[in-house]
Amino acid sequence: MPTSRATAAKHVPDADVVGWWGLVIEGFHRTHRHVSVTVDGAVGLSQAPAEVLLRLVRTPGHRLPMSRVARECALSSGGFTKVADKLVRLHLVCRVPSEQDRRVIYAELTDEGVRVARAVESATAHALRAHLIDVLGAHEAQALAELMRRLRDEN
Repeated sequence: MPTSRATAAKHVPDADVVGWWGLVIEGFHRTHRHVSVTVDGAVGLSQAPAEVLLRLVRTPGHRLPMSRVARECALSSGGFTKVADKLVRLHLVCRVPSEQDRRVIYAELTDEGVRVARAVESATAHALRAHLIDVLGAHEAQALAELMRRLRDEN
């Protein structure tokens, strides 16, 4: 008789569950640090502004509501405002009011923002090839991404 995941999970010792999660977090943080250092060195942008540019360049029309960008980049409203202000000062992003809803403001890449975002994307891919794919292999890296998508979607 097959065991459900929930039933099976109850039989895993607490120390193992916490240890597994610790390894996930440590692996993410170390890899993320390597990626951030590579991107900062190549493009001169720290992690948060680089992440915003990546989110926008991968979006059709290169624009998203500012509240959604903040949420997807795991930034507080105030933290995102500071990042957006910096990107506006650098002429990489502009704020565009919604024509349908006065409460909505979009963050949109400028032409220069698209150029810099593509450089961020290239530097990020270079770092991920070295610190993710070269370590796990393409098949396992893709499997990891799918597992993380499942966690994101279920939680």
